[in-house]
Amino acid sequence: MQHREVQGNESERFLSYFKSRGGVTYRQGGIASGFHRHQSTNEPHLFRLKGRHTVRLFEMPSIDWSHISRGDVYLLDLNEVIFIWNGAKSNKYERLQAMQRARQLRDERGKTNIVIIEDGEEMKMNKDELKLFESKLSLKDKNTKLNLNEIIDENDDDKRLDGAHIKLYKCSDESGTLKVTEKKAGPLVKSDLESEVS
Repeated sequence: MQHREVQGNESERFLSYFKSRGGVTYRQGGIASGFHRHQSTNEPHLFRLKGRHTVRLFEMPSIDWSHISRGDVYLLDLNEVIFIWNGAKSNKYERLQAMQRARQLRDERGKTNIVIIEDGEEMKMNKDELKLFESKLSLKDKNTKLNLNEIIDENDDDKRLDGAHIKLYKCSDESGTLKVTEKKAGPLVKSDLESEVS
């Protein structure tokens, strides 16, 4: 028997397998194969944290203010220090989950400091922390590069589970031309599917 999960739309059962690990982490890159070489390094990484009940960490393509919005929480992982940057419009659940995830990473590594930064209060860090933070994310670039197309999603997981916007369509070419008809709108159940249609 096989089961398929689609990234970003995983079932609750699948996501439950990762709860003890602090949630699912989506990393840039790939796996080593005959066609693709992947090197595991201790390079710095920027992660966007999403999820109210089920944590998801998305690795950003690069460490840059253009990948950061005020509606989310971010982890800047520099190995020896993990910075948690709380966007001004981020929700308390994401902030709590970010702290738990950072603690888990610290516990796995041993000697890692965690620094929490509130949006707009970056200058309140001590001199060494500020210098290290600015070596990756310069504060003079913040206001010009910060992603203003922020999507604030207070109920991230709840919306995923809410079936009010889901529609079921039947596609048929019995008459010789493709015909698409809407069968149902709203929450779907297995009995809505017609087993004799493939």
